[in-house]
Amino acid sequence: MDTLLRIELDLYSLLLIGAMTLSLAVRSVRSGTQSFRYFSLIAISLSLVLVNDMLAWLLDGQPGTAARLALHVFNTLYYTLHIIPVMVFLLYIDHVTRQGSYMGGGPLHALAFIVIVLFGIAALTSPWTDALYWLDSTNHYVRGRMFTLLTGASLFIGLLPEVILFIRRRNLPRHTFILLAAYPIPILAGAAMQYFHQGSAMLWPAATVAFMLVYLTMQQRFNDIDPVTLVYRRSMLMERLASYRLYRERNIGSAGKGTGCWAIAFDIIGFRNINQIYGMSMGDAVLHAVAHAMKSALGTHDIAIRLGNDEFVALVFDTDHRRAETVRDSIGQAVRTLPVPGLQMELGIRLVMSYYDTAAYPSSEAFLAHLESLLYNRERRQ
Repeated sequence: MDTLLRIELDLYSLLLIGAMTLSLAVRSVRSGTQSFRYFSLIAISLSLVLVNDMLAWLLDGQPGTAARLALHVFNTLYYTLHIIPVMVFLLYIDHVTRQGSYMGGGPLHALAFIVIVLFGIAALTSPWTDALYWLDSTNHYVRGRMFTLLTGASLFIGLLPEVILFIRRRNLPRHTFILLAAYPIPILAGAAMQYFHQGSAMLWPAATVAFMLVYLTMQQRFNDIDPVTLVYRRSMLMERLASYRLYRERNIGSAGKGTGCWAIAFDIIGFRNINQIYGMSMGDAVLHAVAHAMKSALGTHDIAIRLGNDEFVALVFDTDHRRAETVRDSIGQAVRTLPVPGLQMELGIRLVMSYYDTAAYPSSEAFLAHLESLLYNRERRQ
């Protein structure tokens, strides 16, 4: 009866993962493409773990050499695969919290590969070393000599994404941050139940519940990210300006004069002509390329936003006038030298920059109106 319940929980978890993945896959929206790849990798790896967990429970205690061989295969695969969802989630968090030119990967991809290989070696050698598990004379699963070490290492690695998340929390909309911050809670609860009560089999159903939080953040990302440029929409600008205002009100004098948040706004010169001459598809390609070039000039904690049509804003935090000017010039250089396939004209942009002095502007809306006024006046002078 207990085995049947464990299998049912795994089956329900698989069905839930499949439903979440399909509901995202059928959305005809371009936003969050890379995020969906990470989501799919988590879904696939988590599903494989659930399948092996289910098969291992189904055969546990069955007599015979064939059952023993199958149990070794399923348990080995289980321990080989079980760290992969954690490592992909780490890469997912790194991806969604970055705004600069370094869009994730690099050292973290290397770290993920090394960790997966090490866990794989420990799992593959366990049938001979009893490191992670062993089978008794009646073909029942027993925890191995290094099981506690495995649990501690998995816990430590599982908390790394949360460290990155809290360090870069202002790079995300508040609702997304809250959901991702809650991700470890059901997993820790399920892991505690399974560790102290072997056979409860609640870890991976709990991981599926946590995966639902990632699913909800993906749904929100479709709404927060502009589908053409893949940068944040106007609503993110208002949220970040409001959060920064609240921060400065609570931390009066924590930053020097001119040090804090700078906004760099620009629009594309002659964008209407691009649409008229080359068509809307070329216009979208130009917007996407410009947004990518803009992000390449930003730092990890800076935020790229599309205001609307061909207008963009970069928010640069914790900096002074000199660095803000450097970022502004880098954006200008990146866009002006941008090659767009099929476009037989040079791109030009109008750049303006302003310090967000919360004492000078009574609201976020007032500062945004100031930025738009600077852009309008710059356009009239050219």
